[in-house]
This record gives sequence, C-alpha cells and structure tokens, in this order.
Amino acid sequence: MSAGANAPIKRAAIVLAGGDGTRLQSFTASVTGRAIPKQYCPISGAETMLQRTLQRVSLRIARRSTLLVVAAAHAEFYEGQQTEIDEQSLVDEPENRGTASAILHALLRLAKLTPDGAVAIFPSDHYVSDDCRFMKYVDLAFEYIQAFPQRVVLFGIQPNRPQVDYGWIEPGRPIVFGWSVFSNMVHVRRFHEKPPLAMAEELFRRGCLWNSFVLIGNTQRLLALIARALPDLYRSFSAVRVKLGTSLEAQALEFLYRNLRPADFSYCVLQKVFSSLAVLPVTGLEWSDLGTPERLLAVLRRTRVGLCRETAPELQTSFAGPHSRISLPQPSESLLAVSTQLIAGPTARVAPPSRAHRS
Repeated sequence: MSAGANAPIKRAAIVLAGGDGTRLQSFTASVTGRAIPKQYCPISGAETMLQRTLQRVSLRIARRSTLLVVAAAHAEFYEGQQTEIDEQSLVDEPENRGTASAILHALLRLAKLTPDGAVAIFPSDHYVSDDCRFMKYVDLAFEYIQAFPQRVVLFGIQPNRPQVDYGWIEPGRPIVFGWSVFSNMVHVRRFHEKPPLAMAEELFRRGCLWNSFVLIGNTQRLLALIARALPDLYRSFSAVRVKLGTSLEAQALEFLYRNLRPADFSYCVLQKVFSSLAVLPVTGLEWSDLGTPERLLAVLRRTRVGLCRETAPELQTSFAGPHSRISLPQPSESLLAVSTQLIAGPTARVAPPSRAHRS
C-alpha cells in the first residue's frame, strides 16, 4: 500500500433509481392513481423508497458525494421529490439499458471527481429494517476496501426462508484467517440466480446468502472489472467519456444509448470476476427487495400495517380481488387509504395499531 494508505479513503455512493418496477405497477397505481416505478412511491409511510434510501445512505456518506442514477422518462417523478441531490449529481440516462450501463455511466462521472476514491452502490427500492446497523456494515466494507483495494465487497443477506426468486451467493473459504475485524469476509464460490424450490431449500440449509446487490469497491477497480467483463460496452462509453460535463454530453449520450444492448451487472460482470469478489454476511436485520406484491405485503404487515385477525390469512394468500381497500398507518397516525387489486376480499380492513393483530 502507498504511504497515504492510512488516510481515510474518500467515500462516495451511487444510488440506482432508473428501473421501471413493472411487477408492482398495479400497487403503485392504487397508491398514486397511476403506475409509477416503486422507488418513487410512498409504500410504507410518507417517504418514498428513494427518499428512504437516500436518508439511509447519508448516515455514512455525504449527499454531496452521492450520485443518483435516473431515467429521463421518469423526470416527472423524481423532480418533485425532496432528495437534496443537486443537478450535477444526477446521472440522467436517456434510456434504461440495464444495471451494467447505469453503473458504468455513474462510475465514469465519479472518476472525474474523485478518481482515487471508493464507492458504495445501492438499489433505491429495497426495504431495510435497521438503517444504522446496515450502514455499519458499509463502514466495515469501506475499511476492508482500504486494506484490500483489489477486492469488491458484496452484501449477502442472512436468509430466513428458501426464497426461490432471489439471487443467492454461495460463500467460499475465509479471505482473512484468524481473528480480524474482517474475519467474516469470505470468497464467493458461486452465484445461484432464482433457483427452483429444492435448490433454494438446499442453499438455505447450507447457509448461503441472498444477493442484495449492494456492493462496495474502489472506483478504478470497478471500472477495470467492467472493462474486462464487458469490453465492448466499456469502449462504447469511453468514446463519450471526454464529453461528459460539456455541452456535447446530451447528444453523445442519446446516440450511445440508442445503440446499447441491455446488460445486467450481476450476470454480465460479477459472475465473470469471482476471484476479485468478497462477500460480507449481513445479519441482525430484515431485508427485502419488495419485488413482488407478496413480499411487499409481508413487509407492510411486519412494520406499519395492523391487520384484523380475521382478515390476515386471506391477505397472506390471495391477491386477486378488485375491490379491497387497505389503510397504512402513517407516522402521524393518519391513514393512507390504498385501493388495490393485489389483495383479495371486498371486506378486508385494517384496525388501528393498538387493536391490531401483528404477526
């Protein structure tokens, strides 16, 4: 390591908010009156998922060091939100071309600002039960990256069930042997993407982890890994790199994105660079990608929604009724009425928290 290696590493964050969230469009339409990406929807409280994510990130990383990746088609949704992200920190994609393009675009912008720093990358639409505990893991990952700058750290969530439509990480041997603050860091042996039930049960039994898609690494190291795994994509962006931040940027990006093929960062990059990865098991909190109506409702039931005892079973198992209504207690104790086709039964109702049955 260099003579300056003991100095705190410069921290930055990238928050990915360009997804379309198609699987929850029926729910978001019931909340807002139209189908919108779930990160711009106030799913469990007055704050949107994006606002909640940015608040979580700001516990350890300054807003001025946070880049927000958005899609141009979503401008009407994010422009009205109080995110405290200035225009220079917006990474505006002309088209949604997958997470690989989104991350590479943001990394190239970040490299112009702090080329020698490290970055944590977060989805904008996930649920985390304990923000402070979660961000302490981010602290640990940054410390690890400072000591081992060639590694990229993935957050693996300790599972509580054999979930079939999550990505799983199969951990390998420890990276640092003996006692160390980094003793929990292990190699990645293999990825398993949305395994069938029998395989998910086996992964759960063997102590494998859910892939949260939260990752931390050196900016330059991440760029090098993308260049290795997706050389054509990297060359395409390199051609417009010098135009970023200039008057030629918008036209160059429009042309670039029009000709890009969609690429997923997990599949196209991470699964090709096993030897550079470390996984940090994250325990002691609940996490969900809120990717389906069932998982969304499960989180709402555990957190803010008090369900009448007689309606809870049907809400757990059926999501087809066209006339049901559910109310979500707000922090102010007012109720947000949500009309949704995702929950069965025209008589489903919510009791005040003091009288509600909580699972």
